[in-house]
Amino acid sequence: MGQPTSLSHTARRLSWTMFAVGDALVVILIVAGVMLAGSLGAHPVWTVVVSALASAALIATTCTVVIRLSRGGSVVVLSAASYLVKILVLLGSLISAKAVGLNTRFLGITLLVVIVITVIAEVFCLAKARIPIITPSEDQ
Repeated sequence: MGQPTSLSHTARRLSWTMFAVGDALVVILIVAGVMLAGSLGAHPVWTVVVSALASAALIATTCTVVIRLSRGGSVVVLSAASYLVKILVLLGSLISAKAVGLNTRFLGITLLVVIVITVIAEVFCLAKARIPIITPSEDQ
């Protein structure tokens, strides 16, 4: 698996990877939306726009949490907060899209794919980082 790297190096690498993957996902999303415009319902342009914005929010959440981890913080708390924010973005996007009459199937599939890709990238990058699982107390 190679040598472990520092957490700050891993955070920078993951952030750049997420931005690159995020750009590629948004471009693929726009192309797929244009190709499926007839089947996206009454508002295909807005469905694609909402999907792109929600995808960007999910990617920004992952980058923000990993950068915050590199500056110190509880891995468990920040990871839990990251997943909570991702769930809230997913639910908020789907509920608001349904209320407005957008295609929720396209939006839901898009967001689930983005979440899976960001989680996989996060796992691979953090597996190489030196993260202390147990923080020794000052008494020892």
